[in-house]
Amino acid sequence: CNLPGKTVYYNTDGKMLYKEQKIGSYYYYFDAVTGAMIKNTTVNGRYYNSEGKRVEKQQDASHLIVNNATTNVTQMVQFYKNTGNVYPADKLKKGGADSIEKFANIYYEEATAEGVDPAVAWCQSMKETGWLRFGGQVKIEQFNFAGLGATDNGASGADFSKYGENGVRMGVRAQIQHLKAYAVSGLTEKDLKYACVDPRFSLVNKGSAKYVEWLGTHENPIGAGWATGVDYGPDIIKLMNQLER
Repeated sequence: CNLPGKTVYYNTDGKMLYKEQKIGSYYYYFDAVTGAMIKNTTVNGRYYNSEGKRVEKQQDASHLIVNNATTNVTQMVQFYKNTGNVYPADKLKKGGADSIEKFANIYYEEATAEGVDPAVAWCQSMKETGWLRFGGQVKIEQFNFAGLGATDNGASGADFSKYGENGVRMGVRAQIQHLKAYAVSGLTEKDLKYACVDPRFSLVNKGSAKYVEWLGTHENPIGAGWATGVDYGPDIIKLMNQLER
């Protein structure tokens, strides 16, 4: 609603809303006291442009998803072991990964085949699965390591166990293909190194998150993204920084 000198926002009940609100594909911020939309201003570290839309400054987003490898299998394995978690070999051997070394090698192979930095995929999977402990909507038996298809309404997500002993690899491959879809504008299934196994590939706004920082809808300039949680991408960056030490 446009009032003289300011823009405010009402919900369907006619109640004026305050602070950050998502309208369509974008986030806006309304003053906590007056309800007026703020413009050309930074609030809580987030910048809102001349139209009031929240955007990320280019210099604040620098970790490309499609990039040369910034880690190696040895580092990936040691990073996992340093957490003290026990690799669930009894569960993942059914999908073709009976050791953390094998599991990390699959990630490295699949990521580099598509030109995706394996550090991004590895750290995302650790965030999503709680260091392979799972325990959420997605079950370990699904070999789904990045919550593909697991939505806020409780859907359990994609299941790659149908691939048998290749289940782990196919689950990883789907994750990599999904990451690449977010990173590359105009990407089609024909552009992929292997046949598409990502069941949600067609749903991605291609090229809408070429930076890791933009993988969460809260930090994405157009409100697109892999997950709705605040600081989703920055949390992955924190893990990447630890991995690469």
